[in-house]
Amino acid sequence: MGSRTGPLAAVLLLLVAACAAPAPTAPPPSPSPSPFPSPSPSPPPASPSPSGSASTAGVPFVPELLAVLPGELDGLPLTADPALSAEAAADPALASAMEALAIGVLVDPAAGEFAVVSVVELRPGLFDDAFYRSYRDSFDDAACSQAGGVARRAEAEIAGRVTHIATCSGGVRTYHVALPDDRLIVSVSSLGERRWGERLIAGLQP
Repeated sequence: MGSRTGPLAAVLLLLVAACAAPAPTAPPPSPSPSPFPSPSPSPPPASPSPSGSASTAGVPFVPELLAVLPGELDGLPLTADPALSAEAAADPALASAMEALAIGVLVDPAAGEFAVVSVVELRPGLFDDAFYRSYRDSFDDAACSQAGGVARRAEAEIAGRVTHIATCSGGVRTYHVALPDDRLIVSVSSLGERRWGERLIAGLQP
């Protein structure tokens, strides 16, 4: 894992790893335990800014970032989760890599299906192929850490976008798309026969 990616991935990906095996009757569990270092405690929620964003100790939570994704699938909403976002952003070290982030959750507790989406806005000049590859690999390793490890990685085109996909031995899949013109990386970790991860990527807005 590259040195620039490490702090960002270690904190953000706690959330993905924790959702690798959700209980069928409950939403994705809180991010513990995890092989990654725990983030510093989240500060009390800040007052919303005029744009609807909320600040954390490190990186602002900007739910508007999720607007590049479909707002719902199969009648279930993709819901911005400020608590998970704050958990990821509480480490001030993330401020060196990210300007903003948003984490959203789509879950069907009865079916045991979920998708956890992260949209991160990088600081200018940070994105390059090496950074993106290191970020993806770190994300995949974390997402698969409680789902049997990474079984395979692949690259595909979904709705005209180059998409990097990893499959965990336990069935969880991750999807990554870079939007370098907007300095965004969209990553999804999902489980379920309805293939929410693939469908969310297919629905990305221009």
